[in-house]
Amino acid sequence: EMTYVPVEREGYWEIKMDGMSLSSDSQTVGCDGGCTAIVDTGSSLLVGPTAETDAINKMIGGIELIPGTGQYQIICETIDDLPEIDFVIGGQPFTLTGRDYVLQITQLGQTQCISGFMGLDLPMGPWWILGDVFIGRFYSEFDMGESRVGFAKAVQ
Repeated sequence: EMTYVPVEREGYWEIKMDGMSLSSDSQTVGCDGGCTAIVDTGSSLLVGPTAETDAINKMIGGIELIPGTGQYQIICETIDDLPEIDFVIGGQPFTLTGRDYVLQITQLGQTQCISGFMGLDLPMGPWWILGDVFIGRFYSEFDMGESRVGFAKAVQ
């Protein structure tokens, strides 16, 4: 079942996101009161306002790789214990687990776990970019004819 939301402004796949919260207790973790989000196949990560992503990364036990870069490392053994985070769009929660929002990268036999949340303060305001970390979890439909974006749980 698809949840459709209208494109707010032509030029980007810019939509309204209702909020972000912990699945367990509905505690707000970002996009408080609603915000603008861009659904972007050209972005790998979940990019949001630095203050919000820093708080999320600290909440999930992230260690900033290089101070000031907004990129965080996660202890790989904790992934299954990380909280589920709901991205509420069109009144529907789209839930990401730790396995969804932590990238496991293996090079030369060594695995590093990197948070999919990265901080970037955009000049347009406190917007979120929903990149591959989000899009990869859900079936996403970019409907140019109706000027809308649709999401549904992807079949595994």
